[in-house]
Amino acid sequence: MAEARLLYGVIIRDAMGSGDKELMTAMSKVSTFMLSRAEGRDEALEDWKHADEELRKALD
Repeated sequence: MAEARLLYGVIIRDAMGSGDKELMTAMSKVSTFMLSRAEGRDEALEDWKHADEELRKALD
């Protein structure tokens, strides 16, 4: 799963960069769902969590 975690921060930030609120909202829903199932602790997971927080702030 660690390899997939590397992508979430990148994908979330790409969605934010698009400025597409519909895409950002969908990405936020997926991220929230997947984060609730993520286990362990590593640098990629921490980056993902940080990107998820950035996305939530951007949607507010």
